[in-house]
Amino acid sequence: MTVTELSLGVARSGQIAFGVLTLGLSSGAVANYNAQKGGRDTNNFAVFQSLLSLLSVALLVTSQFFFISRFEGYADYLSCALIVEALNWIFLFASWIAIAQFRNSGHCVGNSLYDKICAIDGALLAFQIMLWLAWTASLVLVAKLKYGERQDFKTNREIELRIKNAVEAGSRLEEGVSKSSNGPVALPKVEGDP
Repeated sequence: MTVTELSLGVARSGQIAFGVLTLGLSSGAVANYNAQKGGRDTNNFAVFQSLLSLLSVALLVTSQFFFISRFEGYADYLSCALIVEALNWIFLFASWIAIAQFRNSGHCVGNSLYDKICAIDGALLAFQIMLWLAWTASLVLVAKLKYGERQDFKTNREIELRIKNAVEAGSRLEEGVSKSSNGPVALPKVEGDP
């Protein structure tokens, strides 16, 4: 395991922990808001995003084994992982911006109706930002793995081409030697040969 893969495991652990925390806080805010007034879209979106985050981590961790066993490599997995990572990153960014906008819109100042919801939203905002940072880290790490995979593929292709060219050159050399001589060519003995 490389340092990048270990770092990705730490980021996934953070995604799970902060995903569970944001799910609980956003659900609490929705329950309090529904008891007083009715649903609010920003917290409903936060519940959706928390669930999406947890499902995405489960998908990314379990599908890794499927892709490796079926396609013998990371290339397809990393492409799909980049899409899932980017979608979570965008949705989380939109979610915590919406929560921050609600907190700064004046609803939380001197309004006893929103006191408990604003306190929950303050904690939710902090944990959503941490969850967003965990997704940012994993997005960067997956992109690094994808870029490394592409570089490895490019290097492997270059090595394969060099080997192929060497084999072709060797076969041309053998054809040229066998055409120029009438019999088998005796190779010189090298020390240590039996």
